[in-house]
Amino acid sequence: MLPTISGANGFMAGTNGTWTGEPAPALTYQWQVASAATGATWASATGAGATSLNYTPAAADIGQYLRLTVTGTSTSGVATASSSSLRITAPENTVAPTISSTAAFTPVITGGITASGNNTTFTRIAAGTGWNEQVYSTESYGAGTYATAKSSSTNRHSMFGLNTDPTTNASWETIDYAWYFIGNGTLAIYENGSVVGSEGAYGAYTTSTVLRVQYD
Repeated sequence: MLPTISGANGFMAGTNGTWTGEPAPALTYQWQVASAATGATWASATGAGATSLNYTPAAADIGQYLRLTVTGTSTSGVATASSSSLRITAPENTVAPTISSTAAFTPVITGGITASGNNTTFTRIAAGTGWNEQVYSTESYGAGTYATAKSSSTNRHSMFGLNTDPTTNASWETIDYAWYFIGNGTLAIYENGSVVGSEGAYGAYTTSTVLRVQYD
């Protein structure tokens, strides 16, 4: 098997390949550089580690091709073997870095609801079963914004979503697009007060189910 080379963490790493012979040969290394993978003259590389298995390319190597030549020497003779070549290129970003953030959320709370957990958990404390409590935000968000929620029980009705005007009232009929945690443990999607498909059509949920609505 011939020697091999690979690049990682700013340097080139080589392998011996497979050698036989009796007595076993002593191995020496030489990294070589050329302007083309084939048909060019190979010269000794000048970077750090040019005569070891690990080589740090020099500035002059950028744009050039590198290979590793391993020489086996014993009292029975001398043999050499070379790896395939790799072209050395300067670092280049091909996918722009990204950042993410959590949008500020200042809740407006109506009815018998309390907030906790830095405005991440909302608990209904008022009696009754009507749609008479709500939590909404008055901040305006752009495309890519999303809301997530989960229900602390599977036998109570609740709904969350995104709306162009959440301040209208507490009615489920005014949410533009929403997930509906139905009190029988199943899910529905509502759009402008109308069910999409049918109630329960989107399966069941548990208290660990996290749902998401995103504004594209």
